[in-house]
Amino acid sequence: MKSFVKRTIHAFIKMRDVTGQMVVDKQEITKENERLKDELASLTKMCEKLKKDSDAYENIIAELRERVDVAMGSEKMIETLTAKNLDMEEKVRALEETIDDFEAIRAMDEEILETQKDVEKELREELDRSCGKISELFLQIKACGAQAEDYEKTILMFRKKVNDLNEELQERYDENLRMVEQIKLLEKGSTVPGISFSATRTFSEIVDAEVRSLELEFANQYTKYLKAFMPDNFAKPGGDSDAIILNVLFPRLYQKSMILAKLMSNK
Repeated sequence: MKSFVKRTIHAFIKMRDVTGQMVVDKQEITKENERLKDELASLTKMCEKLKKDSDAYENIIAELRERVDVAMGSEKMIETLTAKNLDMEEKVRALEETIDDFEAIRAMDEEILETQKDVEKELREELDRSCGKISELFLQIKACGAQAEDYEKTILMFRKKVNDLNEELQERYDENLRMVEQIKLLEKGSTVPGISFSATRTFSEIVDAEVRSLELEFANQYTKYLKAFMPDNFAKPGGDSDAIILNVLFPRLYQKSMILAKLMSNK
């Protein structure tokens, strides 16, 4: 019994100790639980804050993603704009070259216009001079017409004079033929009343000299009339007049030399 009591007491003491320890442990556990609750509350707040931060970061990420997309789109747009800018620069350069060409063409047009004005001025002056010359030519033509009428009258007078001279020459020629027939009759021994042989010979020489003088006068007058209607360069040295004189001179010299040779052989 004592042993049971001792064991019971001992168990009771041990239970007390265990209970005391359990109380202490409970207190510690309660404190630990409170501490854990505080930590849980703190962690909950931290989680909520982290969640808020996560949402904010997600919003920032979305915004940044949008910005990246916009930036990428902007980059493409920049590339497109750069390509367009290069194209526009090429077009501007081509337009500048075209403008330079147009400027050069405009300068050439101005030079051509100035040259055209000078040429037009020269042509007008030339036209005025030509009109003046034409007026002078009209006056000369009018004067030449009047002079031609005078020449026509002179030609008619010359033809009339030539006809008169031809008639006179024909009469003289017929008269000379009659005289030559008489001379031939005298040379054959026929007699002409009142004329001796010596007188007849002298008369023949006189008639021959008169005829030659008449022919010479007629030839000189004929030549004078012809020269009046020849051009101005006809009588110039080396002109057609000298050629005609030479063509007449050489046969005449030849005939004279033949006559002289014949006379010398007869003598």
